[in-house]
Amino acid sequence: MTTADGWIPVRLPTDAPVGSDALVVSGIRWMHCSTGRWVHDPVVRLTSSDAWMSGDAAESERPQTPGDRDRVTTGFCTTERYSAVISTSRLGHRPALDGIRALAVLTVVTGHSWHILPSAWVGVEAFFVLSGFLITTLLVDEHRAIGTVRLFAFYGRRARRLLPPLAVAIPLALGIAALFDRSALALTTGEAVSSAVYATNLVEGFRADHGLVNGLLAHTWSLSVEEQFYLCWPVVLCVLLRFGRRLAMYVALLGAIAITLHRVTDVPVYEHAYFWPQYNADALLLGCAVALAVSLGVLRPSRRWVPLALPALAMLGAIAFGYTGAAYAGGWEALAAVAAALLILATLNGCPVLTWRPLVAVGRISYGIYLFHYPIVVAVGDRMGTSGPLTLALGLPLTLGVAALSYRLVEQPLLRRRAASVGTRLAVAA
Repeated sequence: MTTADGWIPVRLPTDAPVGSDALVVSGIRWMHCSTGRWVHDPVVRLTSSDAWMSGDAAESERPQTPGDRDRVTTGFCTTERYSAVISTSRLGHRPALDGIRALAVLTVVTGHSWHILPSAWVGVEAFFVLSGFLITTLLVDEHRAIGTVRLFAFYGRRARRLLPPLAVAIPLALGIAALFDRSALALTTGEAVSSAVYATNLVEGFRADHGLVNGLLAHTWSLSVEEQFYLCWPVVLCVLLRFGRRLAMYVALLGAIAITLHRVTDVPVYEHAYFWPQYNADALLLGCAVALAVSLGVLRPSRRWVPLALPALAMLGAIAFGYTGAAYAGGWEALAAVAAALLILATLNGCPVLTWRPLVAVGRISYGIYLFHYPIVVAVGDRMGTSGPLTLALGLPLTLGVAALSYRLVEQPLLRRRAASVGTRLAVAA
């Protein structure tokens, strides 16, 4: 049953197997169905991101060492049988990270609408670094909490998060192609198939090699690069974590350096560096390395990083405005990735520049903005004959509106339904 204020009682058996980094407490635990907060009746209180909060607990119940405190902070989980999946991430929601997402996606939309930004790919680069950081943080914290990473659950969460909006974007792009440019319909149909299986980057790389044009879903190449990376990285990380997080950090960092050197020294053609996964994994791996370094305490989030936010933003802006797209094949892509990593570190303890509420709101719907913007700006620009500034002025509000509707009507209901189903299973288990 659920109490009037949303708490669900969960009685856990004392022999429930948990990882060595989990806190084992028998008795009744209460989980709040909307916030995910746990309370061990009556005094022990844990959250996914706060430190020990049991001010009234007996001294023996409190963590005795910094290591114990760190383990307590990560929360705790039961096994699959008892199902209670809580957020094991100590990161929590950071509005400044939404601010980074907003700036990244607005850079991409501006670059596709108005060629004032010749290297708008820095937005994609920031997305790659941030994605590697966040996904690795979640995986490492889950491993610390329960002693393993549940790969099938990870891929299930990815599918539930990414596929529903994509299922809306594909027919939208096909409809726009049918209405405004029938000649692009065949190309967009092919991209619809490739984007559904996350292979658009391979298709676009082949087209670029042969001088072929793109359809209205060509921008999903970056989503394909990410998912191809995450087919491999969680598995590799699980193996590396058996030998320690420090080894995993070194492997991620050395991998990022090796890929960057390979791209810079071989000087591949621009399209190869842009579309093929082996040339894009360095930014993702750099984000992974930063996440592992933070979890180990090698890099400690603190206020001393905050002054780096503006220089990092300035560097990303200078690359976006000052260099042609071909700079992606050289060392500028690596410099943009490093600037994005510094920006993430600078925002972990808050950053006033990036916590402006409209910016955070845009960041929350950034996935939808990225999915829907390209067909819309192409329809407004190329098909309606508007100029760059006018294309941006008309296309951006339309994109924001469609993305907000998708977030409200597609993404959020599915997430709430998932949370409700978890709550139902917990009540049954109790």
